[in-house]
Amino acid sequence: MSHSHSSNIRLAFILNLSFTILELFGGYYANSIAIISDAFHDLGDTTSLGIA
Repeated sequence: MSHSHSSNIRLAFILNLSFTILELFGGYYANSIAIISDAFHDLGDTTSLGIA
């Protein structure tokens, strides 16, 4: 695996995790179950990126 590919996955993981955390807090603040649900969906994507 090339270094560039590895750093791209790492960047995608960090961005996705950041967005997931932001969405969790935003959904809680807005009292929106839809936003919180999407945050948990994004957490699954983040987990997949972490495994990769």
